[in-house]
Amino acid sequence: MRPLTVIRCVLTRMLFFIPVLILFPARPCPAAVFPSGSADFTSFSLEELMDVEITSVSRSPRKLKDTAAAVFVITREDIRRGGVTSIPEALRMAPGVQVARISATDWVVNIRGMNEQFSNKLLVLIDGRRVNHPNVGGVFWDMQDMALEDLDRIEIIRGPNAVLWGTDAVNGVINIITRHCRDTTGTVISLIGGTDEAGAVVRYGKAVSKHGAYRLFAKFFNQGDLTDGDREIAADPSRSDWRSGRAGFRSDWSWNDDSDRLRLQGEIFSNRFQSTETCLLFETPWYEDTDRLSRASGIWASAKWTRRHGPASETDVHFSMDSSEKDILGVRTRYLDNHLEYRHRLLAGRHEMIWGLNGRLVFDRTDADGTKPLRFDPENEHQYRVGSFLQDTFSLVPDRLSLTAGAKLEYTDDHGADLQPTLRLLYSPSYRHSLWGGLSRAVRIPSRLETNGVLQESVLAPEAAGTDLPLLLVRRGNKGLKPEELIAWEVGYRFQPRPDMRMMLAGFFHAYDRLVALRYDPAGYVRREVPTPHYGLPVEYENNWSGESFGLETSLFWQPFSRLRMEAAWTFLKTRMHCIKAPAGVSDDGKMRLFFTASNPRNQVSLRSGYRLTDTIDMDVWLRYVDRIKDRDVDEYLTLDARLAWRPTPRTEVSVVGRNLLEEEHAEFSTLEIERSLLMKLALRF
Repeated sequence: MRPLTVIRCVLTRMLFFIPVLILFPARPCPAAVFPSGSADFTSFSLEELMDVEITSVSRSPRKLKDTAAAVFVITREDIRRGGVTSIPEALRMAPGVQVARISATDWVVNIRGMNEQFSNKLLVLIDGRRVNHPNVGGVFWDMQDMALEDLDRIEIIRGPNAVLWGTDAVNGVINIITRHCRDTTGTVISLIGGTDEAGAVVRYGKAVSKHGAYRLFAKFFNQGDLTDGDREIAADPSRSDWRSGRAGFRSDWSWNDDSDRLRLQGEIFSNRFQSTETCLLFETPWYEDTDRLSRASGIWASAKWTRRHGPASETDVHFSMDSSEKDILGVRTRYLDNHLEYRHRLLAGRHEMIWGLNGRLVFDRTDADGTKPLRFDPENEHQYRVGSFLQDTFSLVPDRLSLTAGAKLEYTDDHGADLQPTLRLLYSPSYRHSLWGGLSRAVRIPSRLETNGVLQESVLAPEAAGTDLPLLLVRRGNKGLKPEELIAWEVGYRFQPRPDMRMMLAGFFHAYDRLVALRYDPAGYVRREVPTPHYGLPVEYENNWSGESFGLETSLFWQPFSRLRMEAAWTFLKTRMHCIKAPAGVSDDGKMRLFFTASNPRNQVSLRSGYRLTDTIDMDVWLRYVDRIKDRDVDEYLTLDARLAWRPTPRTEVSVVGRNLLEEEHAEFSTLEIERSLLMKLALRF
């Protein structure tokens, strides 16, 4: 048996034996004395973690223990002590989230399966603002390179939440929430440098009066050396080149005894990154790669006004505008995304009702000169969505039993109307126990790449294609695609067996229908004479797959004494896919599966511990195991990250982080290798 297989068996089973610790109470130690004026360096107690208020599940403040959904919160303390430098790295802490690095700028981030580079069944928000790219449906994480010092928490909902957030909130929702300006006054300077990366963040915040405050920030990040021209890039994606610069602001205001609140935000960014363009050839070697300098840039702004009409009624209006452009396979894509939403929350007896209206208008433009493998037909397009939602949480037995029912009706110009309902039940027999279950329907609208894209994918040699001429595979969009559909059954259990311990379990079964994948007819190729004699084989997107995924997600938090925190998480996931319309002579497990891969690790284990050695020295260790990805020929791997931090003064912290310490390199999603690295960070607060 391979060593990693043994480790997997141990790690995936040890979580079931950890509850035995309940029988052996740990002797508490005196509380640590934290330096005054260093609020960012303190940690949350277990009681604070259980009572933390989240907003993503019900669109209103609610305690974590009172939610009928699989929710995990990553706090700013978790991010600081995790030694991470990006949002995807931080998301590895959550159970049920699959994260893999492809290159310096590209990540795979998904929830509960369907693991693809552009995870189009996952909705990502920043302070309630959508950041999914309309062309691909997923997120370009290099365009969301935030200043982590401004983050308050990341709320992760595993499972559908389409009632409140709309289409695309299928497998889950990630809401990245930044801090209120009154909590970020003063100056922060953060400098990082490592074996292959460097960066700096400067933030300044000030309270204008008791009614308002603002902050400004700027961030620069560099990975590798940028050059323009024919230069071979190392196979390690951590050495591929990327340079990012951004600046932004946030301002918070309140008046009328805090009955009216206004939040204004904005940001501008510019990225440069090394990319490889592939030119297809109709002779050996059939393709030619050229390294080039690509760009991404954008500007966005948002405003949210909230009015509290009284203790039982609240209204808010949220508007956001996002204008961005990015090079995708050598094609410059531009879009303008406008979103407006109205929401009203009302408490009436045992009912908590939330209803609202929303509208979204996207203008999209692409510039293709005909020499690139990708183009869109038509090049310019606009799309709009309008919708309304209603959700009612009824307290059947006060503080014990509640029922949540709701539905969202959304209309799109291409696909008509879709109804997305949900029904959830929460039972809390005591403060230490809560059980919940849910049944939901959610849909995903196909992206523009799937409906309008035309991609020359590859050229097959005659001997490989079984023809007398080269065979060109052309991926074509399908304007007749229907929305993908999910029916989800979920159950969960939270309990606090001891005052210093918290455990959460969640199980699910997802049934998918009308999944979008590629379909081709082996006999459907046609002869073409331009630019040279060859055969063309169109490969078209169709709703030709269905499938199921089911799994178990568990997490454990244990704080035996004030200086020590330990967290464990285990995720088990299995998916099954079924081809609905396979061409004659092509098996379900044969060539068709090459165009639709559910590349998911079956098991994932995360073990984190944080220990305060002294009042000024912290030590953190993070061990992760990820099972193999069979469809992508990626082996299982085990990683270890370690962090040591020292605070010479209450407002200064110096830390050293070692990442991937167990191996020199390992693959996570493709054949490219992630190398061992070392990072140093200096944080100053004035």
